[in-house]
Parts: sequence; C-alpha cells; structure tokens
Amino acid sequence: MGNKKTKKGNPDKVHPYLARKALEMAGGDRNAAYSYCIELSWKLWGRLAPGFDNADLQAFYDKEGM
Repeated sequence: MGNKKTKKGNPDKVHPYLARKALEMAGGDRNAAYSYCIELSWKLWGRLAPGFDNADLQAFYDKEGM
C-alpha cells in the first residue's frame, strides 16, 4: 500500500478577509472557495498566488468553524 500523506494545512498562512470573501462568493461551498481566493488575489494585488494553498484554506475554515 502507498504512503500517501495528507498535507495538514496551516491556517495562519491564510489572509482572513480573502478567505471570508471567497467563501461568500462561492455561496458557502468550501471546495470552490480556493478558486475565488486566486481570483481575489489577482484583483486585489495583481498576483495569482494568494500565499497559501487549499489545505491551508480548509484548515482556516475548520479553525473558524466555517
């Protein structure tokens, strides 16, 4: 069997405003929210990488009870 490890996200990497706004734009769909984080990052700062990945975002939502 494989040694597939699931990356544990770091919620401290996530920009709270970006995460909350992305979740709102995604209609509460946490799985779709990361795409909106990328879109918002581009619109706000002109970069495609928001500085965190989806595992970090999901850990943030878990921590915040979202």
